[in-house]
Amino acid sequence: MGPFWFAYEINGLIEQVTRAWFSHLQSCLEEILVSNDGGNTYKVPHMGKEQLLQNGNLPLRIAASATAVSVARQVIDDGAVNA
Repeated sequence: MGPFWFAYEINGLIEQVTRAWFSHLQSCLEEILVSNDGGNTYKVPHMGKEQLLQNGNLPLRIAASATAVSVARQVIDDGAVNA
């Protein structure tokens, strides 16, 4: 992720970095669940976060695909996740 030069105060910088990283984590989770069957050899998805952030269009959340939700439910139902 490039420099966040457009933040004018520390609170704005913290918000921008948090939103960018949270979006990154959400998109990685989607990739892990859907494309890699839960493994850790997935390709990091790119969505142009810096450009979206500069334009004020970086989403607060990324909707999970129906496939990702289905895979997650199956993993939980199979007992592969310990509570």
